[in-house]
Amino acid sequence: QSSIDKMKGAFNLMGFRFNEDRPRIRKANVIYRKRNIRHHNRMLKLPRQNRRIIFDDDGNPSVINRGIAGEVKLPEEAVENRQLEPDDFSEKDDDTTTDEEDENFLSAEENGGNASGAEKKERPLKRRKRKLRKRKPNAAMPEEIRQNEKLKKWWYQRYRLFSKFDEGILLDEESWYSVTPEKVSKYIAERCQCDLIVDACCGAGGNSIQFAFTCERVISIDIDPVKIELAKHNARVYGVEDRIEFVVGDFLQLAPTLQADVVFLSPPWGGPSYMTNHTFSLDSIPVPGGGEALYNAAMGITPNIVYYLPKNINTDQLVRMVGPGGAVEVEQNFLDKKLIAVTAYFGELVESI
Repeated sequence: QSSIDKMKGAFNLMGFRFNEDRPRIRKANVIYRKRNIRHHNRMLKLPRQNRRIIFDDDGNPSVINRGIAGEVKLPEEAVENRQLEPDDFSEKDDDTTTDEEDENFLSAEENGGNASGAEKKERPLKRRKRKLRKRKPNAAMPEEIRQNEKLKKWWYQRYRLFSKFDEGILLDEESWYSVTPEKVSKYIAERCQCDLIVDACCGAGGNSIQFAFTCERVISIDIDPVKIELAKHNARVYGVEDRIEFVVGDFLQLAPTLQADVVFLSPPWGGPSYMTNHTFSLDSIPVPGGGEALYNAAMGITPNIVYYLPKNINTDQLVRMVGPGGAVEVEQNFLDKKLIAVTAYFGELVESI
């Protein structure tokens, strides 16, 4: 097996997409920083590939993995036994849930007898108390949500998007499925601590709000005036409006005039339909020149860039963008053990191995 095949196999094992449009890499090396990756993958809700069993003329079974031709297939044992689901979240946020029951049984020494036939000492089984998740009061579903089947799913996830949703958060239809979940945006903000950060496509302000807690100043840009008004209002709910400068404009045109320590890119992915394709391409991002044009514009400001992308992004495009001698850190974002997105870090934001 060539080093390229091993590299592609490693990407697939970890749940990444890697499809070379034009073969450029001639040699690769994989260093695992954690053992038993296959075991860890079983605990994650990674999608399972489609498989088909056929029989030859002698009746011998043979397994064929369906997928894109030429792609290294993910071994069956590396993923959890479940089918690909179109939703990125579970619709159970408002339900009271419990942790799995865990019983502490006797140890081998306590349970085993001795040579003299002495009476065994037994301890009563202890049952761990269930931890109940605090149930939030059920708010009445707005009529515009009730009449829109696409948005009902996101309404059930509202507290994942904004923990202060009931304090007056406002979203338009596109923002419902474009906002980064708060736990993820908070984590990204902690990694991006700096004096000045630019949120190039701020939308309803989910990421900008978290940046305001970790950075001295935030410049939030969006081409849609409605999104800017939503972001201002939502920042006011979180009490950070005074730390954010909101700008209505096209980032591609404004970039040459900007200075910042970090640029955060989270452009629209084209709606929930992005998951209908096996692999998401940067060319699918609905801006002139695609996602690579956004990256190049950000590079004119600073090499310290964070790119928030769909979980099925073609990582070969990220490698190609940095070029020879460059580096990119590709991090998977999980929520409740389910892969929801990928974040790429460039420049000084790349953590050393």
